[in-house]
Amino acid sequence: MHIKEYFDTLAEEMSGAPLPEITDAAELLRWQSERRSLLRRAWNLPDPDSDEARRPPAMTVTGITEAEGYRIERLYFEALPGLIVTANIYVPRGLVAPAPAILYVCGHAPRQKLHYQEHGRRFAQLGFVTMIVDTIQHGEVPGLHHGLWDQGRFQWVSRGYSPVAAEAWNAVRAIDLLCARDDVDPQRIGVTGISGGGAVTWWAAALDERITAIASSSGTGIEHSHLAEHTLDVHCDCFFPNNPYGWSVLETYLLVAPRPTLIVAARHDHVFTTSAVDTVRQRLGEVYERVGHPESLDLLVTDSEHQYTSGSRRAIASWMLSHVAGVPTSPQQVEDFDGVTHPDAELLVLPRPGRAVDIGEPGEQARFLTSRLDEWFVARDVTERDDSQLAAAILEECLGFSPVAPPALDVRIDHAFQRAGRLFTEFSFASEEPWRLRGQLRSDVRGLMDGPLVVVLRSASDGQRLAAHGFADARRPGGPQAVVDVRGSGDTAWHPSLNWHVRRAARVLGRSIAGMQVYDALRAVQAVRELSGEHRIELAGEGDLAAVALVCGILDPTVTVIVRDTPPSFDMASPPDGTEGMIEVTNILRFTDIPDLQERLTAAGRFVPLDDWVRER
Repeated sequence: MHIKEYFDTLAEEMSGAPLPEITDAAELLRWQSERRSLLRRAWNLPDPDSDEARRPPAMTVTGITEAEGYRIERLYFEALPGLIVTANIYVPRGLVAPAPAILYVCGHAPRQKLHYQEHGRRFAQLGFVTMIVDTIQHGEVPGLHHGLWDQGRFQWVSRGYSPVAAEAWNAVRAIDLLCARDDVDPQRIGVTGISGGGAVTWWAAALDERITAIASSSGTGIEHSHLAEHTLDVHCDCFFPNNPYGWSVLETYLLVAPRPTLIVAARHDHVFTTSAVDTVRQRLGEVYERVGHPESLDLLVTDSEHQYTSGSRRAIASWMLSHVAGVPTSPQQVEDFDGVTHPDAELLVLPRPGRAVDIGEPGEQARFLTSRLDEWFVARDVTERDDSQLAAAILEECLGFSPVAPPALDVRIDHAFQRAGRLFTEFSFASEEPWRLRGQLRSDVRGLMDGPLVVVLRSASDGQRLAAHGFADARRPGGPQAVVDVRGSGDTAWHPSLNWHVRRAARVLGRSIAGMQVYDALRAVQAVRELSGEHRIELAGEGDLAAVALVCGILDPTVTVIVRDTPPSFDMASPPDGTEGMIEVTNILRFTDIPDLQERLTAAGRFVPLDDWVRER
């Protein structure tokens, strides 16, 4: 099987998997409460009941722009200490009671709230207090969305970081600000946006139950479309959350039900296909129907590219008037934008966008960490764990895709031959369904083991196993050895030009290639033991596979680990094209890193670094 075919099949299964059999609103709420708690854990977000999570964030208004019918407050706030978000709030004039509010989350237009300002103006004209927040990627205080996409920051997977979590958290904190205002009715909050903002609209509503209704424009998709139709390749990383539990995006969308949800899609969109959006509408609609709110989910498909139309803008405005303001309104009753815009100076928050700002005591420079957000957003789990506890955490949080009931190993001898007084046995075994991986066992001609058996993980470039056999001979010249394939080597190897797509696809599916190789290596050890009868195993890995072997050493306390050319850390970037350094393991840096694994195995007497090798004869 080819990795691309396999991932496409997994994506199709994930997108088509049944949603929970929910029959009434009470059951839906119970499911959502449990799932939302796990979602916060997966995204490493604060406890929603903590003081940090619900205290309105530190905020500074840098100026006010007066306009006919409304004013614009220019401000920035700290979503977390050091995470600076710039925003505009459009406040209608003449409010005599708390008003409904809209949070508008920007897409990837470089000018952000300047580009999308007409949405703020129109919603304010309709009576909504409207907040437009910049994204991390293009805000006045810039950070980064495109880590995996074009920066080679595949270590984000190991950190458990995705800009999904940061943008969703920024949206939640923006809602905290809106709810704290005297001129806002906290029971009437709508969220909308396009493209990346359309995706964040879903993420924010999945997390925050205070959101009354949403309208997501050009921000809705499913795994099968992302992989099989390659829309993944044109997507920013803010569309793909950290997914250690292998959930489908439909399950996350279900956290919004049965709140009023308008999905807007463009028929000629190059980023999201209408077939994918139709699937979301149909699958979610079944749940909305079962809980008694079929009218609260709607889909509008426009005859356009990846953009708004006059019709979609009027539909979104009428949706918010009807479901947030409580004023039933049809799209035909709403006027489109009037074309009036503000000059940049009336909307920019900072005098010099992109530069540090001051927060707190006069002269105190901000903890200006937005540009390095990916380095600190995910906190390390500082719980002290022994080796068995660490193994349990890795299995649950890093290798969640591993089957609870693995298939039978089904070890088969495919061929055996003798050469130079040694017996070579070609064999295969079942890894994860439907994969069969190959190996070669070398032993005494009588099939006897005369010492610990060195099991070498075969690299992708080792076509004839020569490097692997040389590695084993360097440890135990002439001794018993096995060379085993993991996915990505031998018959399952793929061209390095596919690595970028495959690595990003793995994240969508709640996996990583190195994590899959850990699973393969553990299965290979079991197969070699079954075939040889030898239980003294030394598992050897070189380069990227050294990292795989080290993780295996924690998960299987009976093996000794031999490594060469070990990467210094899981926290390492790759070339932007993703062709090298494929060592990311989901969430691994939350719990451990390569030096810690080496120390643990050394303390257990199960680690042989290269410099300490003794050729045993």
